[in-house]
Amino acid sequence: MVTKLSQGFVALCCALMMFGCVDAEQAASTDEVMATTEDAELDIAQQRIARLTELDLHIRRTVGIPRAGEMSQCKLLKVGVRACGGPEYYMAYSTLVTDEAALLDLVEEYNQLRREHIRETNEVSTCDMIPPPKLVFEEGMCRAVATSYM
Repeated sequence: MVTKLSQGFVALCCALMMFGCVDAEQAASTDEVMATTEDAELDIAQQRIARLTELDLHIRRTVGIPRAGEMSQCKLLKVGVRACGGPEYYMAYSTLVTDEAALLDLVEEYNQLRREHIRETNEVSTCDMIPPPKLVFEEGMCRAVATSYM
């Protein structure tokens, strides 16, 4: 009776060890898949940030020096998207020296990528809003002048 009981116990232990090994192998495999997925997500986020930086520089180069002949050639641009709403920043530009259609396409791509980045990374912010600046024409230049609210 002891022998049969011992054999049964040994068989049960072997079965549990086999299942334990499978579980350990599955767990290791799951960990590898999760690590690979996290690495891929990090890589995508880094690529998105690099593209945002590239687009931001391209927007600034496209605006260039906002020279104008009159106020009607000055416009205010809202660039970016913040997690709680509103633009990241404002920029004055001149329709005299800037290809407006190309600029607006760049800004739209930038804004869409920012929305995607906020959604994918669950980005949060302080939720303070940047008040729109006053657009002025001074000495042949379009300028965005900060305004203060009390």
